[in-house]
Amino acid sequence: SVGDRFNVGRATAVRSVRRVIKALLKLKDRFIQWPNDERARVTANELERTTGFPGVTGVLDGTHIKIASPKHNSESYINRKNFHSIQLQVVCDETRQFTYCYVGQPGSVHDQRVLRISTLQTKLNNKTGFSEDTHLIADAAYALQDHLMVPYKDNGHLTREQKNYNYCLSATRTIIERSIGLLKCRFRSLLDRLDMKRTDLIPYYMYNGLLYFTQFPVIASTPNNRESINNRMRNRTAERKRQQIIHNLAKSTNTLTSCSFQMTADDLLAVSSTSSSKCNSS
Repeated sequence: SVGDRFNVGRATAVRSVRRVIKALLKLKDRFIQWPNDERARVTANELERTTGFPGVTGVLDGTHIKIASPKHNSESYINRKNFHSIQLQVVCDETRQFTYCYVGQPGSVHDQRVLRISTLQTKLNNKTGFSEDTHLIADAAYALQDHLMVPYKDNGHLTREQKNYNYCLSATRTIIERSIGLLKCRFRSLLDRLDMKRTDLIPYYMYNGLLYFTQFPVIASTPNNRESINNRMRNRTAERKRQQIIHNLAKSTNTLTSCSFQMTADDLLAVSSTSSSKCNSS
């Protein structure tokens, strides 16, 4: 359609689009940056005011972008829902703007492994951009870390305080669900299927789409194969931090009933579209 509109051959149109996509990525340093201490504190204060959950500087989640069956190693891209996909991992702030993005892993890769091989794990290990009392939050697919809070696994024996913690964390985490929903509403091919078989080029197009979508910087990253963290030592510190959050939530007036959001019309549309997409996938 681009070739017909501008009266050029298909090969010329494809090469031109790819040159523009790669040129825009070279300018990413002008727009892509992790939030500084002041911006992170604004996010933490706003989320604590609306949900009661303290110290949250960003919300982490992953989503599957449905793609056509790749020519090579197509079985590696089949996810647990039995369709071909590529992983998109993002972090957003309280305004639903993305502050980090990592895309390119096959759909069969677990969310925790995607995090482990991304540069975000390096930030979490080195505590880059985090003060002692700040952290990201995520769902139970991720492991607890010093600066990554996750819910307790419900084994049927959770205390009232632990349930309150899980509720407030889940209420805060809905921001990332709405952000992803709005992204897929903007680019409908992400909601249905991204009709590309060149998996090496998909990340380029995804990064450009995210840069277009958000006015707040997006972080593009590449896989990092550094040695994994010492889980036993870090989990002890992280668990003490999670227990302190539970204690603070129990003392605060922001209890279960205060953990809520007022959803705008755009939010409702995003959640509705995401829900209908999940139904169609299943």
